[in-house]
Amino acid sequence: MSSSDFPTGTHAIFAIVVGIDDYKAQDELPTLRGAVNDAEAFKKFLTDSRQLGGLQVPCAHIRFLANEDATRYAILSALESHFLHNPSIPDHGNTAMILFFAGHGSRVLSPKNLLSSDSKVEVICPVDERTLDSDGKYVHAIPDYILAQLLQRLADKKGDNITCIMDSCHSGGMGRDEERARNARTGSCPIPSELDSHLWDNATQTTRPHSIWAPFASSHVLLAACTRDGIAYETPSAPFHGRFTASLITALRQTALESITYEELINGLSPLGMQTPQCVGINKRRAVLRTNHVGTGRRSWALTEKSSVDPEDESRNLQYFLISTGSVEGVRPGTEFSVYTADNIEVGTRLVAITVKINQTLLAFDDDEPIVVPKGSRAKVVDWRNDSMILYTYIPPDFPQTSDLFPLNQITNLHNYVEAGSRETAQISLRRHGGDIALEWLKGLTSLHARETLFAPVKNCRRLHLPSVLDGIAHFHYFLECGNGSALPGFSLEMHRLKGGYPTREPDRSFGNDGNLVAFNKVHLRQEKGARYGFTMRNTSPYDLFPYLFYFNPQNYTVKCWHMPQSAHDRPPLHSAGTATVGMGGEGAFSFMLPTGKTSSAGFIKMFVSTVYIDLTWIEQKISPFDPRFCGTGRLVMSHELLDYSDWNALCVVLTMG
Repeated sequence: MSSSDFPTGTHAIFAIVVGIDDYKAQDELPTLRGAVNDAEAFKKFLTDSRQLGGLQVPCAHIRFLANEDATRYAILSALESHFLHNPSIPDHGNTAMILFFAGHGSRVLSPKNLLSSDSKVEVICPVDERTLDSDGKYVHAIPDYILAQLLQRLADKKGDNITCIMDSCHSGGMGRDEERARNARTGSCPIPSELDSHLWDNATQTTRPHSIWAPFASSHVLLAACTRDGIAYETPSAPFHGRFTASLITALRQTALESITYEELINGLSPLGMQTPQCVGINKRRAVLRTNHVGTGRRSWALTEKSSVDPEDESRNLQYFLISTGSVEGVRPGTEFSVYTADNIEVGTRLVAITVKINQTLLAFDDDEPIVVPKGSRAKVVDWRNDSMILYTYIPPDFPQTSDLFPLNQITNLHNYVEAGSRETAQISLRRHGGDIALEWLKGLTSLHARETLFAPVKNCRRLHLPSVLDGIAHFHYFLECGNGSALPGFSLEMHRLKGGYPTREPDRSFGNDGNLVAFNKVHLRQEKGARYGFTMRNTSPYDLFPYLFYFNPQNYTVKCWHMPQSAHDRPPLHSAGTATVGMGGEGAFSFMLPTGKTSSAGFIKMFVSTVYIDLTWIEQKISPFDPRFCGTGRLVMSHELLDYSDWNALCVVLTMG
């Protein structure tokens, strides 16, 4: 394993390792054979030398809890003492913290908890679950939303280089007889709403992910043995191990961790039969155990080569390429791409989109002669052939940064904006305003609610890269305005002022129209300290849908993800004639405050729906284009086959305060 650019020394990694075979309530939590073996194998991976494929972590940095030591109190206490309050872990640093758990998992009733249609939450089972403690009190499982609270507190204090590895079931069903499933035989007692309430006392709970499974959780990356409703199995013969842990440790020992992301690591595991490992969290594209990202190149996509027989000449193969972008991002048939090697050297050929689906596109060469494309090559758009993707920008003749935006020697436009011939044909205009630049919206939704923005061309002694600024604004504008015509009607978004406390918040029906504050796709709020809000997504279409929720801030052109489905392996959560909630029950609620010095403000809440799962995390624009650190939005690598059928649409709710 290469150690270059990897966390060095003996102080970079801390871990809590838990393995439970022998549960106290054996009638309900059957004995396992490989969970402690998993914990010991993972500890050995941590402590082995680099030469042996390990991480060389000192034993003092590892809290090991096995069988009778892995009580509920011990696990939760370790998260606080070994991670949160550990003076050896610097505050706001890059120390890697790993929570490994092997044992039983389940789903448990949580009354008044609105996280799922069946009012159940995912839990991990400590060794003393379903017994009575020394005070005669029932010992509950550890719900994932309580783990999420602890992990968020940990990230706020120590940094977000946190990895959770869970080799347990997340389902109540039983597995096959020949392999032991890591799940409970019967249900645990329902989770009371006040359980572990000290974790959220005096906390705002605003827009915090409610679950370790939240795909937009920023505190941690979750590596799970199976889907939320799946089963994790043990190997059928000695030495017993969890199938997931065995495969994961093998991959970790054989991989240069400084150059692979969590997502790539999980996608590259050996097949586990019916068991499908998961990688969840907004930071899943970070290099393993590092806080920096493995770059994929701004607005570029990996090429997956395909071929088929030419129907007119069976001796000749037709060459195609698949990329992981599609109609949602603005690709249309005819969109042109240039090919670049892994070293960012242009190959000198063009590919053209011939088939475009919701999140995938099939490309072909623009002539009949196939060309050898080097391994690891990527495609970049050189002509969108889609006017809605392009931001038409007007600048006056005396604009000082004209050459930055529109170089005279630029042959191909690699940006999402072009120069408009007049203000009448432009969507935005730029002009000098003292030492600042004034950006004025001339058309579109933003022009109605946030007409002009001033920004300084130099921030923190660094000059802004104006082409990147406009690309970021074009990205914001396109996704705010985009829709899919009349396709897929029959969905709506409701907003509620909430009553009650975490984790049992629910709509207050005395506000709005029976609790719904949205009227004609608009909401107006008065600033009210302590007010909390949530959303209901409603589906009246005949299709089960995957829903997504984003917030577009026209003050700084950021785009934040508020809700996203868990994964492609889950069933569509927004059922036909059904609803799904965001920000209620055990989820973090939302609060809205005016910016300092402002008496009014506006923002946009955008809901996307699709009949198939799409990873829309790349719509996020967490850093403002006006921030010198802004460098655009990267892309992920996908290898799925082209979808035969899909549909999507979107709606926008304007939120104003004042």
